Amino acid sequence: MVAAATHSMCEAANTMVQGNASEEKLIASAKGVAASTAALLVACRVKADPGSKAMQDCRSVFRIIIMMVMMMMIIIIIIIIIIIIIIIIIIIMIIM
Repeated sequence: MVAAATHSMCEAANTMVQGNASEEKLIASAKGVAASTAALLVACRVKADPGSKAMQDCRSVFRIIIMMVMMMMIIIIIIIIIIIIIIIIIIIMIIM
């Protein structure tokens, strides 16, 4: 489930960079990665001993994935801002 969501997010990012998709699809797929990772953590909690190394590893991986998803969303926002700035510059150049 996590792998499929991650694959979907990578495809959405690639499609967006090529200009064939909107940022909403990438944001939705990033949220899908976070949700499927959370589901995996819940499954780990059910099966693993709370104090075990496996459970600590699951928590660490969960934190890393959530941070990566957050960074991806920040990158999307930065890309959108850059696109808006480019559009504004083009409009100013056309007006002048």
